[in-house]
Amino acid sequence: MGCPKEGQKEKKARALAILKALKAAYPGAKTELKHNNPFQLLVATVLSAQATDKSVNEATPALFARFPDPQALAKATPEEVEPYIRRIGLYRTKAKNLVALARRLVEEHGGEVPRDKKALMKLPGVGWKTATVVLGAAFGVPGIAVDTHGGPPGAEALPFPGQGSRKDRGRTGGPFPQGGVGVRPPRPGPSRAVRVPGP
Repeated sequence: MGCPKEGQKEKKARALAILKALKAAYPGAKTELKHNNPFQLLVATVLSAQATDKSVNEATPALFARFPDPQALAKATPEEVEPYIRRIGLYRTKAKNLVALARRLVEEHGGEVPRDKKALMKLPGVGWKTATVVLGAAFGVPGIAVDTHGGPPGAEALPFPGQGSRKDRGRTGGPFPQGGVGVRPPRPGPSRAVRVPGP
């Protein structure tokens, strides 16, 4: 027994109901990654893959003091970045990705973080989930970043058809209104986002 077929009007109404429920369950939800601008959020989110927000927040103040913008980071070598993020898992790969990411931002985007999911996902170290988090937290673009593990109690009960399919994940916003869900809710465990189970 699956979800009944529905048109765009019904999908939008259901999406708004889900959004309302999420806002009620997580009032004032925001990212736990400390940042002052979209570039810092992008870097912190890339670092947060397979790491805790706590470890990222411990590493980024010194990292951002030394490399405050894409231009400064683009001039660095991965070996210069590694000591700042050594406590974070996969730090060598992440250092390479961060330097390459900064160079692409400078060369292809004028040193600015793109506001387009496809453009973000072309950056080294940035996948669908990172792009969704950055767009939501930095620019208010609606989206739900999904983890395959952990999550707040009851999140698995959220009615969201098609979750997990590439077609639905690739949409920027879908039926959600501007300013909708796009940031991680507070959570006690290691989950990085609201968990919405796959099919």
